[in-house]
Amino acid sequence: MSEGLTIEQEKRQETVDDAIDTLLSAISLHGEWEWDIEKVGGIRDFIYETVFKPKGVSDMEFYPYICE
Repeated sequence: MSEGLTIEQEKRQETVDDAIDTLLSAISLHGEWEWDIEKVGGIRDFIYETVFKPKGVSDMEFYPYICE
């Protein structure tokens, strides 16, 4: 049985996803941005791969997840 995320890890996930949502809402050209977890996830992956990974940040530090 796997353990769940810690409160701190859940807060980190929320912080990252909320920041991406805020960015997309701010730059939306045609009305209000509608939440889409697939788009947020794709952008999150891109940000990690291009900004944080090259600086030596692990994926678990950037966006914690449960390994199953």
